[in-house]
Amino acid sequence: MYCKGGVLYPVALTDEQKKMLQMSSMLFQVLKVGFDKPQGQARGYTNTFLPGGHIEFGESAKDALIREIQEELDIKCTVNNFLGLVEHKWEKNGELHCEVNQVFEVNSHELQKNLKSSESHLKFF
Repeated sequence: MYCKGGVLYPVALTDEQKKMLQMSSMLFQVLKVGFDKPQGQARGYTNTFLPGGHIEFGESAKDALIREIQEELDIKCTVNNFLGLVEHKWEKNGELHCEVNQVFEVNSHELQKNLKSSESHLKFF
């Protein structure tokens, strides 16, 4: 991948890959609107997000998601199907940031109505 103008691009992106990224982005928007819970919010910010986080060196995306959900919500889960990839960019204090989000189907028998965050800077609803 390389970053140009604040956007991450895979090397040699084919037309088919471009279509897949566009479809994944649309799928994510549908999932986010239809996603019942949990959605998170960093205290003091207005944007919301789905549980997850950064992948540590040598860790798979699925293992990272299991670890992050355990850290953020203190629940155990299974990560199933890969649903898509979403690119996001934003500006903060005049600096351009970008990220690529992988979206997976996640199941847990421990989901409850009023989830409590295990991390004091986050809240879930």
